[in-house]
Amino acid sequence: MSPVLLLLLAPALAAPAAVDPSRYPQRVEVAVPEGRAAEVLRIPVPLDLRSAADPADGSDLALLAADGRPLAMALARGEGEARTTPLAVRPTDQGDTWTVEVLDRPADALQVDLRGGPWAARVAVARWDGAAWQPLVPPTLLWELDHAGTTELDLPPTQGPLRLSITRLYDPRGYPPSVDAVLRAEPHVDPVELRLPVAHAALEENGWARYTVELGRPLPVRAVRIEAEEEVFERAVEVAMVGELDEWHSPSAEASIRRVRLGGAALDEVRVPVDEAPADLLVFWIECQGQLPLTVPQVTVELEGAELLVPAPGPGPLTLLGGAEPGTTPTGDLDLALPELSRLARFQTTPGAVSANPAWTPPEIRAELAVPSTVIDLAGMRWSHPVEGPAGLVRLPLPAEVLADARADRGDLRLVDSEGRQVPYLLRRRPLDRDLGALTFTRSEDGAQSILRVPLPTAGAMEDGPPLSTVRISTDAPLFSRTVTLSRVRGPVLEPLRVYHWAGQDRPATLSLDLGVPVGDELVITIHNGDDPPLPVRAVQASVQHWELVTVLPEGGARLLYGDPERETPDYDLALLRQDLVARAAGEATLGAREAVDGPQASAVEKGLVLAALLALVAGLGALVVGLVRAVPEEEGEKQVVTPGDNS
Repeated sequence: MSPVLLLLLAPALAAPAAVDPSRYPQRVEVAVPEGRAAEVLRIPVPLDLRSAADPADGSDLALLAADGRPLAMALARGEGEARTTPLAVRPTDQGDTWTVEVLDRPADALQVDLRGGPWAARVAVARWDGAAWQPLVPPTLLWELDHAGTTELDLPPTQGPLRLSITRLYDPRGYPPSVDAVLRAEPHVDPVELRLPVAHAALEENGWARYTVELGRPLPVRAVRIEAEEEVFERAVEVAMVGELDEWHSPSAEASIRRVRLGGAALDEVRVPVDEAPADLLVFWIECQGQLPLTVPQVTVELEGAELLVPAPGPGPLTLLGGAEPGTTPTGDLDLALPELSRLARFQTTPGAVSANPAWTPPEIRAELAVPSTVIDLAGMRWSHPVEGPAGLVRLPLPAEVLADARADRGDLRLVDSEGRQVPYLLRRRPLDRDLGALTFTRSEDGAQSILRVPLPTAGAMEDGPPLSTVRISTDAPLFSRTVTLSRVRGPVLEPLRVYHWAGQDRPATLSLDLGVPVGDELVITIHNGDDPPLPVRAVQASVQHWELVTVLPEGGARLLYGDPERETPDYDLALLRQDLVARAAGEATLGAREAVDGPQASAVEKGLVLAALLALVAGLGALVVGLVRAVPEEEGEKQVVTPGDNS
């Protein structure tokens, strides 16, 4: 680091306020390259080290020197602003190969334009090292079509000289290339990309196909790339980040995605920007317009990259702590020097593997929000399950039988420890419903109607079970028009729940109907065939709401109780840490076999008191009867009935 910059940064480099390592759940060791202890070091922040809130000021992170001192650091994130400078391009005698002038400062990228309308080409870049041309960027597909495309080549910071080798796939005019240098005045951090599978896909009743992607934990997704398998397409798409309590998924991002072929190359315009709060489920809809849904086995989600710029870190190894609540680490003024630090940070180190910080104390334990409280009265509870799982923060999925026999608002659920004390929990609906899979059904024909009776495994002993979220009916028929009615059994009659006209031309293969109501132990599907033959049905599937508890299981284990219709809904302060707890709850507990809860047993003394009270009550009633009998006067003769108007 230059002496001038060191002098200017002296106030900002002063040792930050003391850091409490017990506030950070994760840690990673960072090596300092040999001879770079006095330079500006660039440290990428691993995604697993960033907290759920992911604050822009980096106050969830702390960096410690080898001797444990906190180090001053600046956080760079995002791609930063850029300006472009035209470069002189000269042809060579090696075909479509061009040399680019030496730059006065390192370029961050090159923008290539073949001009004159639609074009597609593969472009490779080499750099002269003083003796030979060395590959710098492998052949990369660049293209432009209808004012859209990919025309930028990222470079490791370099000043040239450079050489471009162009393989034109489609270029009717054949103009020489126009090349600009991309110079980023602000710090630039490459985005983080995660490739994730599509967990569920279904054609909805509105003619759009819905795809769901589980993110594992709340993530600040910036964009999603739809990786469809089809060779050529153009469809409208809508995207939403879905939180745990969103009953209806409301899209917020809209775009048009397409894949076209130009000069034999497949040109993808499938990136959809997303600007929403972090959530643990990504949902997107693709319009079908009477066509078959696109096959999308996976997507690539893009998150904003983040890296630390650390001047004069010392010999190392350094310890990077992270995952804390926003505002945990005091921030300094070093961010004011980000552009200069980014220019000087030529050395990057790769952090090791992220691991749990043994010194960390969870906030729910530190604030005593998760410890068992008072002993509660269990009178009125009907059912009990032992909770089986490790002590500590866990997710506890609620099976169908619990949802069926708990109160409709689930406010009667209670966790108690071995001493009968209440254990706080968070109740949350998972964004992705539980799929019941293919269901068995019986079929009968009644005139022009086909009747499918589908037994459901979710009905309880007392209630109709959890609401059935969706029902999916699959057929191999390619072209048809039918009316479909979904009903539940109410005594000797059927109660219609949904009526829908299914046109196979618009929604072939599978019809997915939203329901959202309890059905009971049997769903009845009536297909009105009219004058046509019965519609073949290959499969019936359904999904139900998926609920879970997030809790800190005590060492002695716990039990789940429910079934009291009069019990008040609990209110735990644990909800103050909701997002953080959901993000950290990686372990999972399960419920053991259900048992009926016996009412409280009376002691011998209590039984004697009750018996004495009954005897006293009987004696009192007997005395009252005797008194009433004595109070009745004797009859003095036969009563006369007087009729109005009788003067005799």
